[in-house]
This record gives sequence, structure tokens and C-alpha cells, in this order.
Amino acid sequence: MVCGERLLIAFALVFFSAPAAFSAQLRPAFFDEPARIVMPQNQQPGRSYPVFVVLPPTLGTAELFAPRIGLDPAIQESFILVLPAGRPRSEDYLPDFRAFVRWYEARLLLDLERVFSEYPADRARVYVGGYSLGGDLSWALAARNPELISGAVISGTRTSYPIAPDSLERMQQRGFRAAFVIGSQEAAVRYEGINRTHARVRAAGVETLYREYPGSHSRRPTPAMYTEYISFISGESTAGLAPRPSAPPAGSQRNTGVHRPAPGGTQPVPGETLEYLLRHETSDRIALKWRFPYQAGEGGIQGSKDRELQLRLEGLWSRHWLRSVTRYDSFQAADDDRLHVVSQEIGFAYGAGRTLWGGGLRGDVWREFQDAGPAVRRWEVLGFLGERYVPVVSERFRGDGRLDSLLTARYILPVPLLPLRASHVLNLQLEYLFRLGRRAVFDASIGSFTRQREPASWGNEYVKSLDHVLGWSLGVGLRAPSPFLWRVEHRAEGVRPVGSSGSFNYDPRWLLSVEYSF
Repeated sequence: MVCGERLLIAFALVFFSAPAAFSAQLRPAFFDEPARIVMPQNQQPGRSYPVFVVLPPTLGTAELFAPRIGLDPAIQESFILVLPAGRPRSEDYLPDFRAFVRWYEARLLLDLERVFSEYPADRARVYVGGYSLGGDLSWALAARNPELISGAVISGTRTSYPIAPDSLERMQQRGFRAAFVIGSQEAAVRYEGINRTHARVRAAGVETLYREYPGSHSRRPTPAMYTEYISFISGESTAGLAPRPSAPPAGSQRNTGVHRPAPGGTQPVPGETLEYLLRHETSDRIALKWRFPYQAGEGGIQGSKDRELQLRLEGLWSRHWLRSVTRYDSFQAADDDRLHVVSQEIGFAYGAGRTLWGGGLRGDVWREFQDAGPAVRRWEVLGFLGERYVPVVSERFRGDGRLDSLLTARYILPVPLLPLRASHVLNLQLEYLFRLGRRAVFDASIGSFTRQREPASWGNEYVKSLDHVLGWSLGVGLRAPSPFLWRVEHRAEGVRPVGSSGSFNYDPRWLLSVEYSF
């Protein structure tokens, strides 16, 4: 009973206090990366080209999204494409969406200056477009920069960013064009929000195109549909001009009452909460892992010798990486007893480029044998070598906001008051983790360390209670669906008492775990 109470208290303290350290909205690291600029195919010498900025949805990249709106960089011939870096997550733009817009704007202005100075770009013809978060950004950036942006495709958004009357006036004077696009079954907060904004923009004398398509937020317009919208805002077509409605336009597939849109950016609407929890694209910053209590080995399927429950919080910013891991482990000990351990790990790394170096500590909060009583607590010193945007990994598979490659070295400190014996010199473990985008994880470990198998007091009695363990493991994990990481691990350990000259008792086994993450 005491064990359970301590375990619950330890996890409760970490669960309710640690997330605050990770929840602060900080400037994302990808704003330090320049945009990719792509010239149109079959470029004609001496001709200037309009510029189109592709704005990604949440957890998407501009490079992958461009073909989905009919602007495949490999074949399109009309625009100089600006593909901003990064894969924005909800924690990047919430709770302060306006701060995120300012950061995005500052980065985009730098990229556009490079476009204007190095490419045959027409400064008077700059367009933006996107869906969901990309639609929010399209509207916000156009509202803030009416002298710069000549047109915008605004789709799948509530358009809640405020716009001043003088900005609408400047839009009208410059000949700004806006395409407003929404699904006929979209959530009311987005559907009514975009209709309200469209009515206001149209009433200011700005040329607009309004389109509804069958579907909800999970179904975006087709590339052929986007071709019409982009053709309209760039001035190549004037077909389909919308009437001037003060309510949803004639022919709308739904008729709802008008409600004020909620403040802020792209927060999920209530009706989508369950679907989001089960199917969202994880950013892998908060994760709860559980190892199944069974193993497969030479004796067939049986109760696992190793059990684990883990809460991990991890954040990566422009130059800093921070991780907290709270773990409960259970190991099989002598005489069918079990060793229970609750530990806390804190790690930190720093780096101005792709590579980050750092260190940390891990210590036992509680270590006790199930039947025989307390065990001696351990402390570990950690070293980290992390990489983001690994060069050998294609942009298609890279993950933003986290380390794609992480090497960890763990050294178990000798127990205080004991002489530095050989039994403690090789208490070293190496662990390697490689994330291949958002769908696959590979990991491996190797180590030589000690593990207490039975209770003992300080001094030589404690040394005699230790086993020497030589171990290694290989694991692979796949996400299905994205929030759930299913991981299969092959672990092999050779065990013998410290100081023994006998052979190691070799024990290979297969383990299965699942991790749920945000």
C-alpha cells in the first residue's frame, strides 16, 4: 500500500507541475531558417514573375502543401514560389496567435527582400494562400500588409484576425483581390466567421470570390479548385465574382444563425475534440508510455521481467532543448522478489545550428523491493548529442520542433562512502534514438552496469548484492494512428554476480510497448 501511495504521489507531482515548464509559447526554431525559393519552370529571360507565398496548415510544410493547391514546384510555370521553412504545431501559435503572426511576418519580410534583390520578381504582384492555419495566416498577413500583398486565397479559416478600416481602404485602392473558400459542412465557428469577414471585405469595395465546396474541415479543396482561386486573385480571371452579401451568400448549402467568432487563432472547435485526440498529428512533446506486462522468449509468452510506465515532456526551441522523464520501472530480483523504482530525469542541450550538446541528471525518487524492503538509490550523470534536420533525411521525413537524432550516454555514479571498485567503473550505457519523420522510430542501446538483486546495507554487503549486467537492445516503432507509437524491442542481457568469474546467464526476449503523445 505504501508503495502504491508513493508512486501515485510522485506521478501526480510531476504530471501537474512539470508541463508548465513546457507550455510557454516561445518563438519556434524554424523562423531562423530561410524559405526555399523556386523559380517557375521554363523561365523566360528578361521577364519578371509574380510571387506566391505558400502558407502551410498545422503540422504541414509549405513544400509538401504546394502541389495540393496546384502549384507543384516541379511543373508550375506562373510564379516565383516562396516556401517558408517549418512545420507549425498548435503550441507554436497558441495561446497568443498574434505573436505568432508577428514572428511569421518578420521571417517572411526577410525572405521577400531576398526574392526582390536576387530574383526577377514583380514587387507589385505578391500573393499568399493556404488552408486552415495557412488560411489564417493568409488573412492576417494580408490585413497587416495591404501595401505589399496584392491578393490572398483564404480557405478553411474563421478569419478572426482583426483588420482596421484603413487597411480595408488601402486594399480597395490597390486592387487587392481575395478568394474566400469554406466547406459546406465546416464547423459553425469557421463557416460563420469567414462569411462575416467576406461580407465586410466585399462591402469595402474589395473584389472577392466566394466558394463553398462539399465537405468539412478534414476535406480540403482539390488542386483544380485552387487553380480557379489562384487564377482569380492573380488577375488572370474575373469569373465568379461574388455578390455583396451581409449573410451567407445565395446558394449556400447551409443556413445558420450568426454568432461572434471566438477570439484567438486556430483553436479546435468542440465537435472536433474527440477526433483530434485520436487522430491528431503528434508533435511528440508530451508522451505517456506503457510497456505490456508480457514478453516472448525461449520459454514462450510469459510475464515480463521488465515493466515500465513513463511520462516524457520534451521541447526544442531555436537554440535550446529540454527534456523531463518520470519513470516507474519494475525488475525481477532474487527469490521471485521484484525491485520497484520511481526515477526523475532532467536533460538540457544547447546549439546554434543543427547540432546540440548537453547534459543532465537522473535520480531515484524511490527504490524498494516488493517483499524485502528498501534498496539503495542510484544517481546517473547524462550526456547528450542531438541533431535536428539530419542531412541524410529528406525534407519530406524531417520533423520540426524536436530532435531527429539523439545519442545519450549514462554513467551511474558510485555509491557514496564506498571505495571506487571495478564493479562501478563500467557503469556506462549508450542509447541512440532516430526519428524518421512522424511515422517511424528506431532505437538501440548497449551497456555494462550493475543492478541490485537483493536487500543489503551499506559497505561490502551492498557490493555483494549487485549483479553485473551486460545488455543490448534494438527497437522499432510505428505510428498507427499518429498519436499512438507501437514499439517492438528485442532485448538481451547477460547477468552474473559482481566479482564472479563464472559465465553470464544470457536471457534474450521480445517486448511490446505503446506510447500516446501530443
